[in-house]
Parts: sequence; C-alpha cells; structure tokens
Amino acid sequence: MYPPDCRNYKCSLSLEAGDGGFTLSWHRPEPVFPWVSIGRRASGVPLSSRRVSGRALGQVRVIISHRHRFVFFHLGKTGGSSVTLALLPQLGSRDVVIGGLEDALTHGIPVHPGSWSVALSPPLWPRLVRGGVRQRRLAGGLNSAVKAYYRRRGLSGPHATPAEVRDYLDADWSGYFKFAFVRNPWDWAVSAYFWTYRNRPPERRPDFATYLARLEADTAEAARMRRWYFGLTLDGRPVCDMVGRFENLAEDLDAVRRRIGFAEPLCLPHAKRSSGRGHYRDHYSTQGRAAVARLFADAIADYGYRF
Repeated sequence: MYPPDCRNYKCSLSLEAGDGGFTLSWHRPEPVFPWVSIGRRASGVPLSSRRVSGRALGQVRVIISHRHRFVFFHLGKTGGSSVTLALLPQLGSRDVVIGGLEDALTHGIPVHPGSWSVALSPPLWPRLVRGGVRQRRLAGGLNSAVKAYYRRRGLSGPHATPAEVRDYLDADWSGYFKFAFVRNPWDWAVSAYFWTYRNRPPERRPDFATYLARLEADTAEAARMRRWYFGLTLDGRPVCDMVGRFENLAEDLDAVRRRIGFAEPLCLPHAKRSSGRGHYRDHYSTQGRAAVARLFADAIADYGYRF
C-alpha cells in the first residue's frame, strides 16, 4: 500500500468513470496543474512558509485510530507534526485524522485512504475541488473537505477538544490509549514567537519581550495559547494515559509505539525545521523569564520544567 521510502514519493489521485471509484498511486514526477502542486504554491514559495495565525498554536489537532485503539492529541509546537507523519502510514481506512494532512502532502507521505474516501464522498467532493482551486493546492481542498465531514459529526474542525473526542467515541473512550507531547514552556514560547512572525522580516516584528508583554496583557489570547497544556484536561482531570516530552521525542514516541503494539520502529521525520534562532535562553530577560513562569505556572509545576 505504501512505498518503502516515504520521503521520496508523492501521492496522486485518479478518478474512475462510471462507478465513482478512485485509485491512489505514488510517484516522483512533477504535477501538471499548478493548483495541485504538492509541497509548493504556484509561485514556488514552500507551503511551510504560508501565513498562519498565531492562534493556531493554542489549539489541539487529533488522530483517532479505531484500528489500533488510540487517540493522539497534537498540541502546538511540541513536535506533533513529526509524530503525525510517523503515525500516518500505520492508520486504517476508518481512522480519523483532523489536521496535518497538508504536512503529509508537503513531505510526500501518503495520506491514509480514509481521508480520501471522506473528501470524495458525494456531498463533499465539490468542497475538495473548490478548496483546491481557491487555495491553489490540493492539500487545502482535502483539509477543507475532511474538516467539514467531521464537523458534522461533532468534531470542530482541525482542533477538536477532548470533550468532543470523548463524545464522538462514546463508550469506547475509556478503552482507547490516549497520549500527547508537551514542551518546556520557555522553549515553547520562543518557538511560538518565531512561528507566529515567520513571514515578517525581522525589522517588522515586535521584539520577543514585547511579544511576551502583549501576550500576558491579552488574557483571551493568553488563554488560547495556554491550551497547549489545558488541552490535556477534561473536567479538571488529566486526559492522557501518557504524556511524552518534546525534549525526548524519539525515545518517548518509541515508548508509545510499544504501548500501541507496533512491531517496527516508526520513521520520525523533521516536519517543521527552524534555524537561526539559537538557544531559547538567549532570548530572555529577567522580566521575560518571569512572564512565562506566570503564564504557564500550572504546566511548569505539573511537569517539573525549569528555565
């Protein structure tokens, strides 16, 4: 089903006339039409450079695997995109992937067939086409159709809450292995800053101290950003059976693999590379360090993080 080297293949889709079926294949050639260009806009700008609101950093993506009975809560800027890419080839056709499909297409990793089945269902395939044309990339249309499908089933777009997942699974909720990854809050804040302003030249960005001051002053925005931690609770109780750490991503993902029961090690790509920002401690003043300590006091206490 999947090619042996997920990094060197791209996914293509062909429709079959008459019975409405479709065929997936993987190949190396460049696409013909600019709006289905996988991995780049028509202008040649990498998709990883697309502009995304900083609010997305405080939201939770999710994978629900009925095949392997697990739920992965992807919390922003914790290595979750890489974990998603590692898990995708293991998923069954009935499994749920909300968010991360664009990363898969960008990196040439096949999207599991269930997402294509959803996007090509009669009520939603026009959304796939419209979204692809409007956003000039196939991944945009695919994400739009998949989000619409699961929104109708109680999962709010790409950032479903633990409560929504519990209601979606109903009686199966307690029997699914649930996991997520967290990150040192001081490191996370630096990563969030550079991700939020990655499309602005340095002279047009606020400095990091100003960014933290604005975040702390805007209580609504701070609450959204803190969801990287609070997304792990439900009715005041922890949701996950295991919480790995970004600092030990490969080792903790391997522990997840063993817990789920995968026989072979997972291929863990580096989904979103960053460079040129140095060590996170280099960006902090005494005031900035204290601001993050106040913003993420609960996470720091719960996970024992230090500056």
